[in-house]
Amino acid sequence: GRAEERRVELLKANGYNAIRTSHNPVSRAFVDACNRLGVLLMEEAFDCWDAGKNSDDYHLFFEDWWQRDIASMVLRDRNAPAI
Repeated sequence: GRAEERRVELLKANGYNAIRTSHNPVSRAFVDACNRLGVLLMEEAFDCWDAGKNSDDYHLFFEDWWQRDIASMVLRDRNAPAI
């Protein structure tokens, strides 16, 4: 929505032309905003595999969910110009 677009607009206005998502897939609205505004998006998926930084990190779910989560992210964003 508008909040995601505003985030990208603010970054671009401050001279950023690329964004790295730092281990978290972003919303479709954020990807769309990057597409519209011409910002390169480096989308990352996770930072925890076998050991987490916290007791309730993604590492608890990684083995069961990583393939579905990656497939979902790639399927959604495969044709996005910003990616």
